[in-house]
Amino acid sequence: MRSDPRHVDRTDWQWAEVARRVVAATGIAPESDPDACRWIAVRNQARLVPVVATLAREDGGVHHAYRDAFHLQTECHRIATELGHLPPASRPTHRAQETHVTAPSITISTEPSGSVLAKGASDDLSATLLKHAGFQQIEDWYGRRHRLATTTPKDERVAIASHAAEVLCAARYSVELDLGGDREPYPRPGKARAPGSSPRRRG
Repeated sequence: MRSDPRHVDRTDWQWAEVARRVVAATGIAPESDPDACRWIAVRNQARLVPVVATLAREDGGVHHAYRDAFHLQTECHRIATELGHLPPASRPTHRAQETHVTAPSITISTEPSGSVLAKGASDDLSATLLKHAGFQQIEDWYGRRHRLATTTPKDERVAIASHAAEVLCAARYSVELDLGGDREPYPRPGKARAPGSSPRRRG
């Protein structure tokens, strides 16, 4: 889990509460379930908290993670809205979430001018996620695009672009992040991708 770089980082107690909500929402460790899977959250970096869990339950059963990405994204969106990081808005319907349609591939790259540009976000959900991450939407003869201004400090550009890539991956988009080797690889959730695709990084 990674927090929005435009907002104050969570405290240890707040991160612990977020972690508990996430594992409960996925069904890994529902509240008041003494036989749930074992899990741990480790806050070893600023704004980043890895959560590791077993799939074997204490009662000998196995947690099936097929729908975890859907539940995870829904709960993270709910948490971000409660924190004021997202405006209250209607979410895609349950039926729309369950339809297995290949999501568009999105490329986030640094232009020669120094501006970071996101291309391929042609649907409303990806456009909303990029806007929330800090990108500005522009529409011209090239179509719909999203960019960060060249006046944005370099470190902030990297943080915002990385955050946007992770949010898009969690929403099952195929993302290619090319920042010219300015950053370290970011963690990508294994199931949070569009069917038949995977995020890539160059540089």
